[in-house]
Amino acid sequence: MLNRRLATSLIALGLAGLAVAGCADQAAAVRVNDRTMSRSDFEEHLDLVYENDDLRGAVFAPVDRSVLRPDDAPEGTYTQAYVGEMASFLAWVMAMQQVLDDEGIEITDDDREPVREELAEVVGDLDDLPAGPRDEYVDYIAGFRRLSDELGGNVEVQAAIEAVLIEADVSVSSRYGSWDPDTLRVTPPPGPR
Repeated sequence: MLNRRLATSLIALGLAGLAVAGCADQAAAVRVNDRTMSRSDFEEHLDLVYENDDLRGAVFAPVDRSVLRPDDAPEGTYTQAYVGEMASFLAWVMAMQQVLDDEGIEITDDDREPVREELAEVVGDLDDLPAGPRDEYVDYIAGFRRLSDELGGNVEVQAAIEAVLIEADVSVSSRYGSWDPDTLRVTPPPGPR
């Protein structure tokens, strides 16, 4: 089943559940060595996953919106747990990109096309999604699959990503939490923002 395969690819990257409060700025939200994601791009990911039930269910896990933002919370704010999980996920993705580079693997259109088709089956017309995050999710999934094929499986990919994260210079904007080098995850800041 599509959802299971997509979820397996991303859960193996370190995503579990989703659930924090964010604000916009152009500074880096997450950085792994030389790879960065700006605050505005990070918050675009937060908004997209929150707003699109089909995408959230296909790429991450079927999680109710109220877990990501309480019903009475202002627009653009999210639970600290959600923001921390998304920041962790993106750090893992940046580390995965480093593994692809280290292995000399370039993601091709042939790698992307089956992922696009599978996502379109679930979320409908992919052109309805913002181009930046849409293309990033396609590349994340395609990259993970290529690494899984090349390295021998999901466990080997996860080990390679962990090895990068252990050695990497990882930072997270204090607005979103702090990087925990022991757990290789973002610890959200305490309390609402």
